Amino acid sequence: MAEDWNFFTETEICALRASGILIRKGKILLDHVMTFDEYWLPGGHVAIGETTESALHRERQEEFEQDCQIEKLAFVSENFRHWQSYQTNFIEFAYLLKDDGEISDDFHALTPDDADVEKVWADLADLSALTVAPQQLSELLTKVSDGLQHFVSTDK
Repeated sequence: MAEDWNFFTETEICALRASGILIRKGKILLDHVMTFDEYWLPGGHVAIGETTESALHRERQEEFEQDCQIEKLAFVSENFRHWQSYQTNFIEFAYLLKDDGEISDDFHALTPDDADVEKVWADLADLSALTVAPQQLSELLTKVSDGLQHFVSTDK
């Protein structure tokens, strides 16, 4: 497998990420990074030579042992933030997924390749109280039906 679009220096991280948005009954499926108590859209790094759609299919297979059906590209974000001791620049392609019902409403599990990340269904109404990345996630989700969104996110 090719290396990921994930580059480190002593003070910086640059990465390309693909993620999926799955919403059902007023809840969204998220990755909860327990060490930092942050919530991210499920997905992962894109390998060099891999499309973002292919990366999302691969990540879904690795993490859920099933594929996903992509409805459309919802947003592209450029996330500039301080994280731990790094200045980061994450570019993320987030896809709206069709809900095929394969993931149960009470699904809760650790990510197979990272025991510090759990998959959880979070109430959409509670997103503003959570530390989410990108930080405008709640606002972006209200605009999914408006077509493709692009935004730049920076630390406050």
